Amino acid sequence: MTRSLVALCAFTLACGETAPATLDGQVLDIWGSQIAGASILIDGTNITADDHGYFSVENPTYPMTLRVGKDGFVQDEVVVTAAEDGTVAPPNIALYPRPEERGFYVVGQTAYKQLDPTPVQVIGNELSKVSGLQAISTTAGRTPFEVIFQTELRLEEVTRLGLELHKLTYSAKVEIAGPFGTEEADANLYTSAGVVAVELSPMRSREAYLVKPTEALEPGWYAFQVQDVLDPNNALNLASLPAAQKVAWAFEYKP
Repeated sequence: MTRSLVALCAFTLACGETAPATLDGQVLDIWGSQIAGASILIDGTNITADDHGYFSVENPTYPMTLRVGKDGFVQDEVVVTAAEDGTVAPPNIALYPRPEERGFYVVGQTAYKQLDPTPVQVIGNELSKVSGLQAISTTAGRTPFEVIFQTELRLEEVTRLGLELHKLTYSAKVEIAGPFGTEEADANLYTSAGVVAVELSPMRSREAYLVKPTEALEPGWYAFQVQDVLDPNNALNLASLPAAQKVAWAFEYKP
């Protein structure tokens, strides 16, 4: 998992220096705030961080696996290794807060931004329809772009639903098939301009996934969708979906 923040350690190692007898570290959240009382499990032994998130491991042996957790945060696991010359890289310990409810949470500069479900609008007729969103209210700008997806569904279930991230484009008018040929109709919709490839990674805590684009996200409008509700080739079939499923989770990305 890519770290947005590297935890500070209370020691530094010069090139060629052997590993110290004590490993000191600190547990922070992804925005750099100290996490008091975090639990660090090492080979069955539990260590508790102090009020500032600091902890020490006496006589460490490498490689060493740190399982780090705290109520209200997504658990994480960090492996600390020693190089051939005996030096030790500081452990990366930065925990993501656990969202309280199911949904999509964009990782902002200092907090999460929950994406509200936005109804998908369909315009057209029985021959031709266009689907899209009429408004986008949430703005995100943090780099790298990350989203926590909190759900009770297993990974295979999420895959079957067809979770996708779509890039959107604004269309004041769209072409609709009419009785005398193609006609222009007022739309004022944000419609799909294509699918953006993302990685969906289960996190160590149940019901949490980390979603990241495989390439840097360009500025623009985006939306998460399931059931192909934003697929321009599926607009004719959306009438069969209940209103609760005919939604997308949109945002504007302005880094």
